[in-house]
Amino acid sequence: MEVVLHGAGTPSIIDYFESYVYELNATPIMDRCRTASNLTFVPVKTTVETVTAIAQFSYVRVVRAMPTLRPFVPSLIRSIETHHNVTLPEHSVVDQAPKVVIFDGGIPNPSPVDPWVRLIEPDRIGPADPAYLEHGLGVTSAFLFGAITPRVQLSRPFTRLDHVRVLDADHSEDFMYYDVLDRILNHLDQHPSTYDFVNVSLGPDLPVSDDEVTRWTAEFDQRFASGTSVVTIAAGNSELYDSQAGLNRVQPPSDGVNVLAIGASDRQGGVGSEHHIVVRALEEHPGLLNRTRWPLEVRFMNRFMCYQLRRRSLRRRLFQLRVRVLLHHWH
Repeated sequence: MEVVLHGAGTPSIIDYFESYVYELNATPIMDRCRTASNLTFVPVKTTVETVTAIAQFSYVRVVRAMPTLRPFVPSLIRSIETHHNVTLPEHSVVDQAPKVVIFDGGIPNPSPVDPWVRLIEPDRIGPADPAYLEHGLGVTSAFLFGAITPRVQLSRPFTRLDHVRVLDADHSEDFMYYDVLDRILNHLDQHPSTYDFVNVSLGPDLPVSDDEVTRWTAEFDQRFASGTSVVTIAAGNSELYDSQAGLNRVQPPSDGVNVLAIGASDRQGGVGSEHHIVVRALEEHPGLLNRTRWPLEVRFMNRFMCYQLRRRSLRRRLFQLRVRVLLHHWH
């Protein structure tokens, strides 16, 4: 399970918690212990009988089962069953200046998108999984070419990108939730202020309540607080979960303050009134998930974003939303 300690940024509190847990015959995995935003996240191996006692530790904020990742179970990964012959464009791009990074399952080697992609593999990562490679190739292709129409010439990619493989074939890893995030954060910390666009199409399979925190969201909020990068994160697929139990929510880290939660639509040309999409109400309550809202925009683009026009429009809209939030809290 995962235990979240509040106000536990000091080593003395963490050491006290470690001793407390050992006295209960539970095992804290201290080499996986991480602190973000004055919260400390500690994996603990224990039994059901000791959970209540661990929760009584004075600094405990949350005790929950160890989260798993979504949607990266091979049987659940989106795939395209029908393949069409397409004509790839020239290797040139519209603009060389923008820096883009995608964190996903990797891409095959070799791959048709090699001319536009630099594949980066972190140290000590395990072998690639074919299903993850398929997902990573799909995400990368969507960035480069958008929706592919059969027998239509593909558009020239907007820019090149770095694809960082953060998933490996070890599906049984107990701490995959931690390892994948560590790989993402290590790359971002090694390349601060490098990327104009960041995309993460994975995250915990964990619908969260409005007052609950996760390490993914806490860490991302710290990295993207400057607002220098446009960050897009998959919203998750929990709209199909039980609404009575409050599980039909977007999932972390798409609940972050300075990120854009990107969902999916099953049709082009807009969203019907019967298709409610749960999105964060940026204009009223940043970070809260308890409202159902229409998305800010539904768009099927033949490239990620028109850099000279849409990026300025996006920055202007985000600035307007932040001003409205500040005025709301000022009054």
